[in-house]
This record gives sequence, structure tokens and C-alpha cells, in this order.
Amino acid sequence: MSMTKRNVLFVLGLVVAIGGMAIASGAFTQVEADRTVDVTVDDDGNAFLQIEDAGSDFVTTSDGEIEISTANFDGGVHQNATVTTDSALNLTHNGNDDMNYTVHFDTTGVTGGDLVVRDEDGNNLSASDTNLTVDSDDATADNQVYFEIETKDSETDLSGNLMIEINEEEDTT
Repeated sequence: MSMTKRNVLFVLGLVVAIGGMAIASGAFTQVEADRTVDVTVDDDGNAFLQIEDAGSDFVTTSDGEIEISTANFDGGVHQNATVTTDSALNLTHNGNDDMNYTVHFDTTGVTGGDLVVRDEDGNNLSASDTNLTVDSDDATADNQVYFEIETKDSETDLSGNLMIEINEEEDTT
């Protein structure tokens, strides 16, 4: 094959085209986009999963916030003590009939002692791998939650935030 001007241009064009495809294939590894999200918050009586005070001396409700407190006990809880509450919270399924809710209680924000959240069977719901399932079959039942408070030997008050994480899952039954 003789190297004519046309062949040289063809070979150079072919090299550039193949090199361009190898280096810049048009694929990308990152995309950034702005999206909007609307979240509707309703009062607890109309919420899909209603969380309310079960009448415990440890729980008070004010302006829609639930507070766990030992203030109703003269001076609170003794040092180095473990106190288990009566039923503290009721969780009631008010949502769609084909949805279940898993509820996890994160107590890592509590300092000065240990706060353990237990279900009616005594399961530790504040353990990292344990959840309470409120399913659509129990739509009229209250799922009761109890608190176990363990103080340390110091005079540090037990305080902090209890985070309740709720996830919705499709009921497959």
C-alpha cells in the first residue's frame, strides 16, 4: 500500500477517532441535581404511627412533645439504681392497611446512665439490631413500650435525647 496524502489523512483521522473514543467515551461518574421534597406533618392523632403517653408517672406530654422524667419521684432515682417503668408509651398503627412500621429507639444521646427501651416481651428495643414492628394487622392494638433507667454511681443526672426512627415497609402477607 502506497502512502498517499489521502491514506495518511485517513490513518490520522482513524487514530484520532479511536483515541477520542478510548479517552472520552461520554460516560460520567458523578451527577449533581437539585430536587425539592415536601413533607407533611400532622398532629399525633392523625399520624400514620401515633405515639402517645400511656399514663406512666415517668412520661409527661406538653405541646406535643413527650418528656421522660423522674421529677414525679421525690428527688428522682437513687445512684446505682435500676428502675423499670410501667407502660410508658403506646404506639398505634393509624396508617394504610398494607403498610408495617418498624420502630427503633436510639439511646446513644443519653448520658449519665443507661436508658433501655423494652417492648411488652422484654426485648431491648434500644439494641442496635432490634426493632419493634407495628404491623397493619394490629391496627387497633396499642403496642406498649417500657423504659428501664439505670443510674451510675456518680451524681451526674441522666439526660439527653431519645431518638425514635420509624421506617415504613410494605406488608407482604
